[in-house]
Amino acid sequence: MRKTTRASTALLAATLVPLLYATSAGAQNLHSWVTTGGTGSDCVFVSPCADFNTAISKTISGGEIRCKGAGFYPPFTIDKAISIVCDDYQAAVTSGGDFQSP
Repeated sequence: MRKTTRASTALLAATLVPLLYATSAGAQNLHSWVTTGGTGSDCVFVSPCADFNTAISKTISGGEIRCKGAGFYPPFTIDKAISIVCDDYQAAVTSGGDFQSP
């Protein structure tokens, strides 16, 4: 009986610790959304952000930003590993010229 209790406690701890960490990380998104007419500050599908800088700040490393529409967006800087997915749209990408490989 005692072994079962220890195993249950260990399983519960293994489940709760990642959840507590995710909550304390600032509630960032795995998937964020942008659109030129966006007014949201949380960058979710029903309330997308208007620019990529905000979406990048709201998206966890390894997450993705999706486009809800085509348009002209202000310049932005990618400072972590994320994907920008705009399935139905084409983009023009330019570099600021100061890029240095790690």
